[in-house]
Amino acid sequence: MSKPILGILAAAGCGLIADATLAGESSGDKQKSAASEEKSAAGAAPSSGNEPTYKIGPDGKVSWAVYEGFKRYHGECHICHGPNGLGSTFAPALAETMKTTSYAQFKDIISNGKASGEKAMPAYANNPNVMCYVDSIYVYLKARADGKLAAGDEAVENKEEKSQEAKDAEKQCMK
Repeated sequence: MSKPILGILAAAGCGLIADATLAGESSGDKQKSAASEEKSAAGAAPSSGNEPTYKIGPDGKVSWAVYEGFKRYHGECHICHGPNGLGSTFAPALAETMKTTSYAQFKDIISNGKASGEKAMPAYANNPNVMCYVDSIYVYLKARADGKLAAGDEAVENKEEKSQEAKDAEKQCMK
């Protein structure tokens, strides 16, 4: 692959980069990641234990967290991982890999990145547009992986209103 293409993909946050050091994290990044973790979850779904879970009603109405996850995924992640978590030629289909990925693993990969040969996912610990919504992105992808949420905008049109708690958490996290 040519260097200009690699540069474009790296600038977009995508994974085809020869130098996998992007997946590493400095001590400053760890501190920022911990701060983001404390503030994360604007619009977080109800949880079972420590793992957020999605909520989709019998009428197809999705929780705000699922809707927020859809929006954030398509704003930050689909560039590499494809629309609706279906994958691309250079990043895995998250709608498939989330079938076996725990919340702890997901959060670790998002925060710290992951390298595999010439492919690498950069760390997003310092990106509030991801870290403030990591729980929502997780529940969206988990619902897709479990086959409970169809692909596309129509699947999330029927949504709950954003709660005051979600608004307050978002405001606090984005400071």
